[in-house]
Amino acid sequence: MFKDFTKYKKWLDYINISNMENKISIAITAGLLLALKYMKFYDNYSYYCNSVQNLILYSIAGLFGMLGFSLSGIAFVVSVFSSNDTIKLKDEDVMKRVMSSFMFLAFNIGLCIVIYFIMYLFIGSSIEKASKVVFWIVSIFYVYSICFLIFYTIALVRNCVWLYEISESIKKIRKNISKQDLNEIRIDAIISTLVSHGDTDIDQFMNTVSSLVEQSSIDNKHDALDYLRRRYGYKK
Repeated sequence: MFKDFTKYKKWLDYINISNMENKISIAITAGLLLALKYMKFYDNYSYYCNSVQNLILYSIAGLFGMLGFSLSGIAFVVSVFSSNDTIKLKDEDVMKRVMSSFMFLAFNIGLCIVIYFIMYLFIGSSIEKASKVVFWIVSIFYVYSICFLIFYTIALVRNCVWLYEISESIKKIRKNISKQDLNEIRIDAIISTLVSHGDTDIDQFMNTVSSLVEQSSIDNKHDALDYLRRRYGYKK
């Protein structure tokens, strides 16, 4: 799991400000912390203590629901594509990248559940209030982590929709184009590439084609040869 996180640079997702979920999370965190500062949240913490405990408890419950979503998301990605529908862009496997994002989400949800539970126990204990620096660091972590998980999940939903649209496009292509047409296109592409690169002489190629047609059991051999000559631009 951690190898996939490193391979697909998932660790950078925490701080990658080019991602919309990070931008939104930072903006919400900054705005909420300014509001808490204005409310003198640290100085009046005793008034908000019970509310904070409830908020953390509800957050833990919500994260368990998100954990279920991350697991179902992996199942969705696997089910959307059959083995013949594997999509690759350059050398990167798109499906594995999306699945690693779901695993990364599940990992962070589990980590936050543990940390939030520890925070809940500390708040409910008789330990004195932390110093201002520690208090605000913990507050920043809590607000940013919640926002990050929420908007990271939304981004994954967007990716699932994208994968579904690709899957439907593949199905439509397969429905509208026969295997015979695809094979013909594939053969044309190979021949065109070989001829354009000088690997195959067009005269030699057409002589071979003519010989094969003559040896075949095709009824209209003349029409077949004429079609092939026109298809490959052979004018002799």
